[in-house]
Amino acid sequence: MRGMIFGGLSGFLFGSLLSHMGGFGMMAGFLINLIAILVIIALFRYIIASFRKKRSEDSNRWRR
Repeated sequence: MRGMIFGGLSGFLFGSLLSHMGGFGMMAGFLINLIAILVIIALFRYIIASFRKKRSEDSNRWRR
């Protein structure tokens, strides 16, 4: 629910901020939303990779 609220508020913010630019404002808003989605995906991949790395270090502890 929190993500939907944040997405809606950011949409309203950038929609009103970039509305006077016409077509460029729509493209800029799309790029801002695209960058936000990519940041979320990158954070998700980083968290998964850190868990996998920690798990592989734990399983190799007794093989030294």
